Amino acid sequence: MDVLIPNNYVKITGGKDLEITTGIPCRITNEGRYLDTKGENHGSYVTLFIVESTNFGEYRIFNNGYYLDTFGGKNESECCMSYENHRNSHTYYSRQLWSFLNQNETESKQVQIKSLSNKCYLDSWGGNGKYSNVRLCSYCNKPSEKNYPRQLWEIEIADYKLKAEIEDFKYDKKINNLKSYATKVSSTIFTSRNQSHSGPCKVEINLSEKAHNITSWSFNKSKEITFLDELDVDIKAEYAGVKGNLPEIIKWDNKITSSETIKKIQLDETNVSGKYSMEIQNKEEVEVKIIWHKINLDVQFTATAKIKGFSDRLRKNGSVAKMEQTDANATLCFLKNSGFEGTIIGTEGKNVLVEITGNVNIQGAVKYEIEKSNVLLSI
Repeated sequence: MDVLIPNNYVKITGGKDLEITTGIPCRITNEGRYLDTKGENHGSYVTLFIVESTNFGEYRIFNNGYYLDTFGGKNESECCMSYENHRNSHTYYSRQLWSFLNQNETESKQVQIKSLSNKCYLDSWGGNGKYSNVRLCSYCNKPSEKNYPRQLWEIEIADYKLKAEIEDFKYDKKINNLKSYATKVSSTIFTSRNQSHSGPCKVEINLSEKAHNITSWSFNKSKEITFLDELDVDIKAEYAGVKGNLPEIIKWDNKITSSETIKKIQLDETNVSGKYSMEIQNKEEVEVKIIWHKINLDVQFTATAKIKGFSDRLRKNGSVAKMEQTDANATLCFLKNSGFEGTIIGTEGKNVLVEITGNVNIQGAVKYEIEKSNVLLSI
């Protein structure tokens, strides 16, 4: 497989980022009509890729082996797609080079598209039919002029998918001192008395008692979690239970339970088992109890949501890789395009990082004791 084209931000003249990257599918529209390659099946050939040239801020517009080309035309000439892939040393290389101009800073997605070979602009020339030809115009329309919309093109992201992994849980320091939050709960497991006059008797108890240790994770309501709840989310939390915070990983996903719903997991059990022998004296009553040291504690946590973007990606050989993971720049564009309003804390490789918070409730027994008490019976 050939190398994927990196997802670098497309630059507007002057250096500002456009809300699109190179190497992912996009659509270019003017007043509701798509820039089309005139394929046999109209509507199926409107997906384009923007490709960087060797010079900063200069790009080629590509579709299925063809490049948008002026063919040497000037004012009022039509633009067409060329199957020739002109290299940067070729005489006609600049005919396939375009830059993007934004005269209105409030419109971050709408640009004028300028040819680097003849300094003309893509213009609809007022065509209002279902299909009309795109031609070149040597004059750069100004925002105040009535014909300005004819040169105003919006670049839309064509197709993508977002997934997320929630991991790297960090718990409040209370998790390291659970025993200090325990309360004692007693449970009588054996009583017996010796009313004989022949002396002490020996008894043996088979102990088999247990306390369920349950942890429940829940995420705080936030813009981040509301957004993530619409995605496929895999969750990998470090163990948080009566044993404290351990590197063992507990996994689940929101196909089973929404990330806004409490996820309750019985992690393990505290078991009391084995044989317990004792001697009961004459005229003595014995009671045996288990003293559980139980907790029911809420611990705050922060976690990191790693958001991954997937889209078709253009390779350097001109072929298209289907639904590959995109670079972080493209994922940031996808998030903005999807209306994400949460706080982004950074990127890590291809992933975009978002911090979320929540609460973990820990219930169970951190330890136990066996307690024996005896009472002399009245004669």
